[in-house]
Amino acid sequence: MIFPIMVGLFLTLAGGWTLGHILFRFSKLDRKTAFFSFIPGGASEVLGLASKQGANVPIVATFHTARILLFVTILPFLAGNGGENPFPSSLVVDVILKIDDLIVMFCLVTVALTFNYLKSFPAGPLFYSTLLALIWNFGGSFEMPVLATGIGQMLIGVNIGLKFNRETFKTLKSIGVLGISSLLLMVSLSITVGYIFSMWTQVDFWSSVLGWAPAGVCSNHASVYTALYSFF
Repeated sequence: MIFPIMVGLFLTLAGGWTLGHILFRFSKLDRKTAFFSFIPGGASEVLGLASKQGANVPIVATFHTARILLFVTILPFLAGNGGENPFPSSLVVDVILKIDDLIVMFCLVTVALTFNYLKSFPAGPLFYSTLLALIWNFGGSFEMPVLATGIGQMLIGVNIGLKFNRETFKTLKSIGVLGISSLLLMVSLSITVGYIFSMWTQVDFWSSVLGWAPAGVCSNHASVYTALYSFF
């Protein structure tokens, strides 16, 4: 299954780069802002990179927020009305912050920040924390509570919202139809990649589509839960 995954990653990255290039060519946005507006990934990770690279963070945040809203509304609706339920009905969402999980989370974050302080590079905190969590899961069991990730995303949202101003609104207004069309093309690209992956690997269609939706881990989890409950 490695080769189909690599092909899917290439198509997703190439599609994001192409849409970013189109946005740069036919709008007044600078190259970095246009690129980060369509780079696949979670909003928090992309916004952190965009800020370090000097892109217009409020503009990037707007595109990613709109993209995530499209994914978490359109895809679960389509999946929930697409026939047989492909998801396990025994899925349980852990919203409780357990003490042992908090301790593990705090330790992993502390070590990741220490590594990033010693050897810093773009997306360093994300890389170190992901690697440490992966290593930890080989020897123990840890799952980030949904409540913790929700709080984190709300803090990011507030921080981004405080950066908006009248100039940002005017810039977004000038993009108009081009921005909306590009976002819809991004959704279409994800469905296409999911379809190809499904045909290639025999994984059910909607699991493939939701798996390839570039909306971030937390948003994709929300999409799966929404699709699951829409079957009942």
